Amino acid sequence: MFYLTRSAAAALLACTFALNLQANGPNSLHLEETTVIANRKPDVQAALAASVQLITREEIDSAQAAELADLLAGHAGIHIARNGAPGQNASIFMRGTDSDHTLVLINGQRINSLADGRARLEYIALEQIERIEILRGGRSSLYGSEAIGGVVNIVTRESVEGNSLRLQAGSFNERGVGGNLATRQGPTDISLNLRYKEVGGYDARAGLNPDKDGHRNFDAGIALSHQLTDNTQLRLETLYNEGYTEFDDGFWMGGTDGSDDYRRRQHQLSGSHSWNHNWSGNFSVARLQERAYSDGPFGPFVSNTDRDLYRVEAQFAATTGWTASTLAEFQQDAYASNYLPVGLDRNNRALAAVWDRGSAQRPLSVSLRNDWNERYGSHTTGNLSAGMKAMGGLLWASAGNAFKAPNFFDLYGFGGDPNLEPERATNLELGWKGTLETAQLTASVFQIRTRDLIEYNNLLAQIFNVGDARVRGAELAMAGELAAVGGAGYRLQITHLLHRNLDTDQPLLRRPRNQLRLDLSQPLLGVDWLLTGLISGPARDIGNQSIGGYAVVDVAASKALATNIDLRAKIGNLGDRSYQTVSGFPQPRRHFNVALDYRF
Repeated sequence: MFYLTRSAAAALLACTFALNLQANGPNSLHLEETTVIANRKPDVQAALAASVQLITREEIDSAQAAELADLLAGHAGIHIARNGAPGQNASIFMRGTDSDHTLVLINGQRINSLADGRARLEYIALEQIERIEILRGGRSSLYGSEAIGGVVNIVTRESVEGNSLRLQAGSFNERGVGGNLATRQGPTDISLNLRYKEVGGYDARAGLNPDKDGHRNFDAGIALSHQLTDNTQLRLETLYNEGYTEFDDGFWMGGTDGSDDYRRRQHQLSGSHSWNHNWSGNFSVARLQERAYSDGPFGPFVSNTDRDLYRVEAQFAATTGWTASTLAEFQQDAYASNYLPVGLDRNNRALAAVWDRGSAQRPLSVSLRNDWNERYGSHTTGNLSAGMKAMGGLLWASAGNAFKAPNFFDLYGFGGDPNLEPERATNLELGWKGTLETAQLTASVFQIRTRDLIEYNNLLAQIFNVGDARVRGAELAMAGELAAVGGAGYRLQITHLLHRNLDTDQPLLRRPRNQLRLDLSQPLLGVDWLLTGLISGPARDIGNQSIGGYAVVDVAASKALATNIDLRAKIGNLGDRSYQTVSGFPQPRRHFNVALDYRF
């Protein structure tokens, strides 16, 4: 049964504080901007009966985050747990669900690993990203497996005229160089971006081998877009990410050092065509190759993923405002590891339909999808979202189900069972978004109930579909200007969770109950300042270890030295706090970085 807790109700009532705030500052919630993630078509956020958030390229530049995990940390519904410094393993927990219950896409192509279901956030270069669309809540009815807690869609940088060069340096012997080249030749846009970064690092694990665990990354991307006709466009893109990371993987003092060697290649050809005002369609042909080699105390581990995707979508837009979309998708997965006896493969066929009434007054969306997988059979998911104008904004509710397919190690690894069934979840949500007086605000309460969780039984050394978990929570995001602080722009995001493993009656691991993030931006003395505060409550970890709560503050500044030169600087963990998000893996103490951007 879904009910509103006192804490959740308090979070919703907190919106009354917005009445004396202004909403036209730089930290807006982008309610009037368009995203495509919620219904697989362009929609204005203010008219969507869903929890959607957009992070723009401008915000990525202002934040000066070291990597994607740092950028996402603390956003509404999102908690990041990382094994130490940048470059180490980073896991995303969305709305309190497991780290493999968030689907991560790059230009619509899933990048979650076939081995453990987790997306390798630490190897996604921020310099390649144009914007990030975040959809909170289950949407397997649109995207299939893994979309239980939500979906993160990363859109790479678009081809625009102009070139840039960046030089950067910082703490832990950090140094890097990168650049973007772009040109437009008639109907054709061409862009190229390159980046290399190296960090000497620090001791990634407390109490073991005292050394510096560094990392290095090389990233490249090339995209070509061509306007064949007024109604037809083609795009060809190739992305390459390469990383090498050192880590402490022993279980005793002086234990063996380990290292990860990782490479990801993505190729995608896509196109769109409009036949008339009513009918349009698009297609995508994509290939993902992931090569990981990990050398630890128990010997080398090889993990190789190949994924081919073929997708066709058609859409009918009626003159009365509603749209109907259909999708056909075929995905072929192949996986090989030295820990498995033979190479494995499986294919997945999917058919989906979405009916959407894009009304700003009473939006209504219905989606239905069937996935048929040769390893675990057929799985059908659906979602219903509806809204209405209320209190000057949009009040909405949604309900649906979602699932996560077992990965190859669940099926065939140590203790694996090839007969495992997908994990199943139900999602319920009630929310409001809009402007109260002059402050932009979104608020929601939700429940996610997940059954048949795949868990490892230590006593029997076997994996079973036995887990049962429930998450109830509330999210609040508000943004605008603080008139009392010289018009400083602000964005406040609060997440409150009540999560439980219903089998053990214990809280779920590595997920704090409360989290708050506050961003304040203000131009002062010719410098653009951004102050970010993150407060996170305590959590439990493996072995009933305790992870203490923490509060950290970052400050970033940028200044235009000339019309085409910008200087950026950031101090992270300004208070030099000692804290962890995974037990035994310290996060960076006070550190800094500087970057010089030159446009030509």
